[in-house]
Amino acid sequence: MTESIRGQRPAAPEPLRLVQDFVNTTWLRTGEDVLTSPAALGEWLATRGLLPAPGEVSRADLALAIEVRTTLRELLAREPGRSPARPLAALSLRPEIDEHGRLGWMPSGEGVTAALTRILIAAWEGDRSGGWERLKLCAAPDCRWVFYDPSRNRSATWCNMAVCGARAKSRAYYHRRRAADHPAAG
Repeated sequence: MTESIRGQRPAAPEPLRLVQDFVNTTWLRTGEDVLTSPAALGEWLATRGLLPAPGEVSRADLALAIEVRTTLRELLAREPGRSPARPLAALSLRPEIDEHGRLGWMPSGEGVTAALTRILIAAWEGDRSGGWERLKLCAAPDCRWVFYDPSRNRSATWCNMAVCGARAKSRAYYHRRRAADHPAAG
């Protein structure tokens, strides 16, 4: 389930691929969730090089990770006027100048906190580079899978046209036909 591609969409380029993979650790359609325990979180982070080894991960670390994931999903929903959850105060950054003389950010904590901060830095870098707007939530209410929209006009709506798109179009067709066959009495 941790794969970023559910069908025909390409995965996001780095660093947004990390954000995409993290938010997609849960999938509404099936109820799957990769982050079911502290050990599962440690394994996920270690597999992506964010922790040196799965090691010690606490229940509080898991709760923070789920809050960060929820916040990122809410930010991707792009609902004007809606303020996403704010677990970010637990994560701290320090400025750093890279070998090319550019200002960047590094986690100032360690362990899981630093790993989650790296995910937020990846989101920030994606926003700074203009790629964040191409990272989208599937419009299907029972899916909400995060996908990357590489289209020129950034108009993709569903994570997979053959599944979510087809379902939406079938529902719309059904409702149009039903309305045409049974006009409201008036």
